[in-house]
Amino acid sequence: MPRILFVDPMALHGGQERHILYLMKGLHDRGLTVGIAIGQGSPWEARLRQQWGSRVYVVDYGAKFSAHTLTRLSAIVTQGGYDLIHSHGGRGGIYGRRLAQRQRIPVVQTWHLNPDEWAGHRWLKRRIYRAGEQFLARHTTYYIAVSTQIQDTLRHRYGVDTARVSTILNRVPRKSLDGVRSRPMPVGRAIRLLSVGRLSEQKGFPYLLEALARLRQEGVPFLMKIAGEGELRSQLEGMAARLELSEQVEFLGYVDPIEPWYQWADIFLLPSLWEGTPLVLLEAASQHMRIVATDVGGSGEILASYPLAAMVPPRSSEALADAIQAVRRLEAAEAPSMERFFDVDAMVQEHVAVYERVLRLPSQSPEGRLDTTW
Repeated sequence: MPRILFVDPMALHGGQERHILYLMKGLHDRGLTVGIAIGQGSPWEARLRQQWGSRVYVVDYGAKFSAHTLTRLSAIVTQGGYDLIHSHGGRGGIYGRRLAQRQRIPVVQTWHLNPDEWAGHRWLKRRIYRAGEQFLARHTTYYIAVSTQIQDTLRHRYGVDTARVSTILNRVPRKSLDGVRSRPMPVGRAIRLLSVGRLSEQKGFPYLLEALARLRQEGVPFLMKIAGEGELRSQLEGMAARLELSEQVEFLGYVDPIEPWYQWADIFLLPSLWEGTPLVLLEAASQHMRIVATDVGGSGEILASYPLAAMVPPRSSEALADAIQAVRRLEAAEAPSMERFFDVDAMVQEHVAVYERVLRLPSQSPEGRLDTTW
């Protein structure tokens, strides 16, 4: 059986990290040896160590690329006998592919967003990211995209050959929605609103706060809970105070488990400016919630057949406010079949198929093929 090292520098507990947890568990259950090199300060280090012990490596990735960190990762690969690198995201992709090149083993790179979106909306930084990915593409054995939109971007913007990229949709644990009706909207109390995500530029929370200010001015009673941590927390709390929303809006910080808050809320809101395939939408759908989301990334793919959702353009507080009013008026409906989004076993098997394909490719070593058997 092959040995796979995940490279994921992100310290925050977001959808990408939950996806990796689901994937690692599924691979382990199939008998594959998996390890993970995480960044310092990760809130999920203890949970990982409970499951994988010594195969959890804490690495100082830092803000800039470090040759010392690359050497540390190389030692991990050698000592752990890993056959394949599976890197995730921006910094993970830089280290993972340089590491694979140094160790002369294959690398699979998963993009949870379009590559240049990791730079935010700063034009120069996006250009730099784009140029960097075009260079690293030459050292990438295989790509996984979490939405068809990301796969199309890799093919058309970065020139990735169709034979080197697959779309594998994110999944959350299986929950059948067949025959289940949504929860009715409350009568005689404030609407309960929930949003979950990192407090960063990507998630679009300033537009959500402006939308809530519109609702308050229209006399709509509501309570809003925002679960997540990030660099914009103090800025967003200050904005909520300026908009006179402090009594209605509460920033919960990092929450685990999050499921009780899905049960508490009536409407789930995702005001993101860009996305991959957001796990929070799948989690909200699994709770039969009314949903308002921006039409970015793979969100439309998830909600295409979901009857209790409204999709709006990003960066529009007016559209968000109108959509909240619209979905609260929707009649309770029978939830559609969305099984493909709740079959984690299928997602894991699709990854196994990619690994098998990659490990059968000609090796970068002089011997010509990888000395790896299944």
